[in-house]
Amino acid sequence: MKALEEFKESYVIEADDVIDEDLMAQINNAPVVKLVNSVIEQAVKLRASDVHIEPYESEVRVRFRIEVNSMKTLHHHVQVIRLL
Repeated sequence: MKALEEFKESYVIEADDVIDEDLMAQINNAPVVKLVNSVIEQAVKLRASDVHIEPYESEVRVRFRIEVNSMKTLHHHVQVIRLL
């Protein structure tokens, strides 16, 4: 969680930056954004130090490094990824 707090502290939106709320809602509701957010959320929950995304012919494998010698793997069928 320390990394997340450091990121929040370093990320500042300038007063000149205008964010269109409708555009942000469209972006956040895009399937690929939801998938990436889900992978990142899972990595944070698992306290993973690394996330590996490995595309194969029939699936996409997402691996999380949890400890030096430990990996947790998620599999997504390639048809799901193509829909994104």
